[in-house]
Amino acid sequence: MNDNLPQTIKNAKALASELNNVGFKVLGEKRGYTESHQTVVNVLDYGDGGTIEADLEKANIIVNRQLIPGDLKAGRHYMHPGGIRLGTSEITRLGMKESEMKETNSHQNCAIEQWRKIKLQWIQKSSEK
Repeated sequence: MNDNLPQTIKNAKALASELNNVGFKVLGEKRGYTESHQTVVNVLDYGDGGTIEADLEKANIIVNRQLIPGDLKAGRHYMHPGGIRLGTSEITRLGMKESEMKETNSHQNCAIEQWRKIKLQWIQKSSEK
């Protein structure tokens, strides 16, 4: 039995709530977001899950791309789905609690925004050539 399981779930709920509070579309809001260590976020406003996964990995933030409702109907597939999945097992193992989820969210949000800016600059430079 994992002694950290209750805290891991509390952290996942807290992270989901924080992500939702800053405008991310977190799935499962009406059901308390999650009953496990995982939170799923619709990232279609920022790109696709596969691209976001790769971009966050460059910032040493590990997430997984995730199919979300409507993806298959919209023609999206598992390599470039509409969502990402975030887990809280490792950060809980490191001793983090609900209060640190706001800071964790801030780092993830900052990384997404920075990579978006870098990509826009690259696209602009490419179109000038």
